[in-house]
Amino acid sequence: MTAKHEAILDVQQQIDTTRQQSSNLALLQPLLAHRECLDGLSEWPFQVSTLARWSLYLLIPPLTWVGAALIEKAVDGFSHDSIRRCSAVFVSDQG
Repeated sequence: MTAKHEAILDVQQQIDTTRQQSSNLALLQPLLAHRECLDGLSEWPFQVSTLARWSLYLLIPPLTWVGAALIEKAVDGFSHDSIRRCSAVFVSDQG
């Protein structure tokens, strides 16, 4: 059992004891707020959004490199086709 779950069980026991001993809601309010705060705590040492952001930072350079290579191939293919067509037109005009 994690420390978070132990703390929640401890607060829940205090809530149960307070309910049995008194019907005063003012005594329960801090305990209920504390339990809600404990429920909201993350058990991970880092936030998922931070991990996702770092993953994106690590992926952007390789993806940019791959994208640049694909664009270079497309431009090279287009320019070679254009050169061949222009050469064919030039040769037919002279012949």
